[in-house]
Amino acid sequence: MAGWQGYIDNLIKTKAVAKAAIFGHDGSQWATSPGFTVSKAEHQPLFGALKKEGSATATLQAGGIKMNGQKFMFLKVDPVLDAVIGRKGDSGCIAAKTAQAVIYAIYENGVQPGDFNKEICRIQEYLKTSGY
Repeated sequence: MAGWQGYIDNLIKTKAVAKAAIFGHDGSQWATSPGFTVSKAEHQPLFGALKKEGSATATLQAGGIKMNGQKFMFLKVDPVLDAVIGRKGDSGCIAAKTAQAVIYAIYENGVQPGDFNKEICRIQEYLKTSGY
């Protein structure tokens, strides 16, 4: 799906996002930045928490968020952003849900979390209003 790659490329160009991917709700990869992926085992609890499944949120609280093989401390499920947010030192992650997709992304040292969230939410809102 070549069209989806443009969204990822634009996120990376902002410099607020280090790595990102778009996956379908079923865990299929639509687009990704080089060297970044989210395994089915990583996707399932994140998507479950986004769907408001209590057991999935409890799993993340107990074991943290895993994304691209990295482990982040679970911070919260944000119902306003429709996102799961995590942090590890000076870096962090987000899984943001749309009608048909999940945007996974990581920021690294030197990036303000607010700048990172703004860029992810911009793409998330665009996809939501476009029916995706």
